Amino acid sequence: MKKGVIVLIIISFIVSGLFFQIMFSNNTYDDIYDNNNIITSIADSYAYRNRIGKNKNNETKPSFHLSGMETLWEIKSDDETSILVDYFSQVKKGKLKLVIIQPDDIVQTIFEGSGEDKVKVSLKKERNRIKVVGKNAKGEINFRILALDDIRVIPRN
Repeated sequence: MKKGVIVLIIISFIVSGLFFQIMFSNNTYDDIYDNNNIITSIADSYAYRNRIGKNKNNETKPSFHLSGMETLWEIKSDDETSILVDYFSQVKKGKLKLVIIQPDDIVQTIFEGSGEDKVKVSLKKERNRIKVVGKNAKGEINFRILALDDIRVIPRN
């Protein structure tokens, strides 16, 4: 009888420990940052502690505390073309990058970390996606898409 109670208590501690590790850990979101196989997935997986700002008129200006990835824009093109991404990024903590995922699941980094620039980005025919990816990232970004040809830019949030 005593052995059964002791085993039950030990199992309870193990299950409780696993529960708290899963519930209060960002590791699953943080593992996304360097894994293009996860980044290319259709589904988003993210945890914002704070997010202020929306996508509108081909422009995004969020401030955030982000772990994981979120699709901000879907860009459809009838032909291969390019866009200009005009950005300002200030990362105060962690890691942050903006990527484009082409229809064949090729991931291209548009920018990473803090900085300011205009970057020419190639688009393939069909559906391209722009995602923000963070690893315990805190800061703000401001970027806008400047179309060089006919494209359709669809905000995802």
